[in-house]
Amino acid sequence: MGQAILKTERVSKAFGANLAVAGVSLEIEEGTLHTIIGPNGAGKTTLFNLLTKDLAPTSGRIVFAGEDVTHRQPYEISRLGVGRSYQITSVFAGMTVHDNVWVAAYRHARRGFFDFWSRAGRFTDVGRRTEDVLAEAGLAGRGAMLARELSYGDQRLLEIAIALATVPRLLLLDEPTSGLSQEETQKIAGLIRRLARQYTVVMIEHKVDVVMTISDRITVMNFGEVIAEGSPAEITANERVKKAYFGT
Repeated sequence: MGQAILKTERVSKAFGANLAVAGVSLEIEEGTLHTIIGPNGAGKTTLFNLLTKDLAPTSGRIVFAGEDVTHRQPYEISRLGVGRSYQITSVFAGMTVHDNVWVAAYRHARRGFFDFWSRAGRFTDVGRRTEDVLAEAGLAGRGAMLARELSYGDQRLLEIAIALATVPRLLLLDEPTSGLSQEETQKIAGLIRRLARQYTVVMIEHKVDVVMTISDRITVMNFGEVIAEGSPAEITANERVKKAYFGT
């Protein structure tokens, strides 16, 4: 196994008496596409929220790029190079496609509080980054459209573009094909596979055909715990996974 860009060490999150994430230890190898699967309520999105610090862990330790980030703030995690898309589309519907991405790139490029008062024109690199990201996400030529005018599938592409605008080393994608048609799913899956050549990608996904086709490594969660980890072939053959996830 290569160098780990992200590690969790017995990370847990309790909501009252409910232990949503229970002592999860995970290593994400740099340069891989690592998928987390499991039944609804397995704790997958809660784990993502712990990694981005949208939630604080009850216990355990999180290390990113060799640095303990357990008690860092969400904006610090983003600055360090963690980008994320969410399970529910969260684009600004009334803004253009270009401006959705530009705002994300601009916020990442700011160096301090007083940059708020600087003329946006100073950040010519932000404009270039925006155009590059739109092309990378397959949205070139659609920058002038309002986000609400995009199909649902293309709004998912836009959400990924917004995450890419923050120049991530690690890209977290929470159910990127949720609610999509077969054709849209294949389009997103192809993009994710291409992105995995440039970024380390961790994905939560329910569509088994997508998971088994594009993943390098898979972690399976159930009731807040990791019950298996391995290659797609190893996960497919795992009897505990079959019982917990596939229902056989």
